[in-house]
Amino acid sequence: MSKTGLIVGCGVFGLSAAVELAKQHAFDKIIAIDAETVPSSLSAANDLNKIIRPEYADIKYMKLAIEAMDSWRSKAPVSSTYHECGRLSINSKDPNRCQFDAVSQANLRKLLGETALVDLNTPDEIRQKFPAFLSNAPLNEDTSAVFNEHAGYASASDALVWMESEAKKFGVEFRYGKCGSFKRFVFPNTNSGSTASVAVEIEDGSIIQADTILLAIGAYMNAYIHTDRRVIAKGLPVAHMQLTEAEYNHYRNMPIIFDPDMAYIFPPDPKTKLLKFSSAGYEYVYNTRTRYDESIITSLPTTPSQYTEIPGYAKESIYRFLRMYLPELADRPLEKCKICWISDTSDSEFLVDKLPGTENVFIANGDSGHAFKFLPNIGKYIAQKIHGTLSTEWQEAWKWKNMDNHTTEVKWRGSQSLVDLKDVSFTPNN
Repeated sequence: MSKTGLIVGCGVFGLSAAVELAKQHAFDKIIAIDAETVPSSLSAANDLNKIIRPEYADIKYMKLAIEAMDSWRSKAPVSSTYHECGRLSINSKDPNRCQFDAVSQANLRKLLGETALVDLNTPDEIRQKFPAFLSNAPLNEDTSAVFNEHAGYASASDALVWMESEAKKFGVEFRYGKCGSFKRFVFPNTNSGSTASVAVEIEDGSIIQADTILLAIGAYMNAYIHTDRRVIAKGLPVAHMQLTEAEYNHYRNMPIIFDPDMAYIFPPDPKTKLLKFSSAGYEYVYNTRTRYDESIITSLPTTPSQYTEIPGYAKESIYRFLRMYLPELADRPLEKCKICWISDTSDSEFLVDKLPGTENVFIANGDSGHAFKFLPNIGKYIAQKIHGTLSTEWQEAWKWKNMDNHTTEVKWRGSQSLVDLKDVSFTPNN
């Protein structure tokens, strides 16, 4: 009897799983659906670029990242989108971030040797390392940094498109638009027990039956399932700056510069000549009532057109960053601003588990702002969960946790303030 696998959501988790399951011939037919074509504007990975780095305070994620980075460097199709420019990480004043950096850097040196990272202990050492970009940077006297020359970034949207093409090569059927837009689960009428095999209803009214369903809809999950705050949709501000051809040629070999107390910047994109920034300091929610139960208020992503600017504080953080590191660009306008929505967990662990109350639905969620780098290999582990072969270590980390006993992460994003977008100003303070 033929078996069908259905993947709902074609972002990082969904596409990576689609490729892996198709390569394994795990199902006779695999269907992947999404409300939009790849790269969907609903996916956090629909972006100009994303950091690919191995530093983690949790060594199991570090090993997973190193495995992924081997693929980024050498395996088609994603290797064509990877750029190893290095990452300059400014040492933070935030105690949580300092703790994360100290542990993660020690882990990396333990795994890869002392030469894996270069310490830059003074402003002069930083300027001397990057004279072409930072010679005019008016750094604070106590500024220090760590440089990882083996980190980099991927052209994110392009990588998604390549993964879709890889999945198609192995026979995955994609459906988009109304015939691919998830509406709800359909539970059969049964008194056979606490679990039930479910189907999926699509916005066009059709029903898709599948032996196994993978729900990988990122920050939108709380719109359809009550997770009791196991995951929270959070918005991260992103902005861009247009460079001329001459400016692109000047900055194209710069590293990623990451100051967790202000913002970070990527090298300019080769195709668009855009610099991308994201600010630090605040994360945003948009609390509203869910469609399936109006008594439940939770954070849900806004539509891409609802906020075409970023909060004033985020702009201030980016301009403070520019005045400190690239003052020659500090009077330039920001453009193509947006809120990037992630599905965050309180401990930054992913959520890869069976959906309680079902026997054929699995969840791959909780990207927590650091999942993109695992695009080449996370599908292997999602497939292991579906097959029942995932290691005990990862099962424990990624399970549907009891929130009363939720662990606390080492704060890799630092001490963030959470603010509702409805309550913020979009005009920077002067």
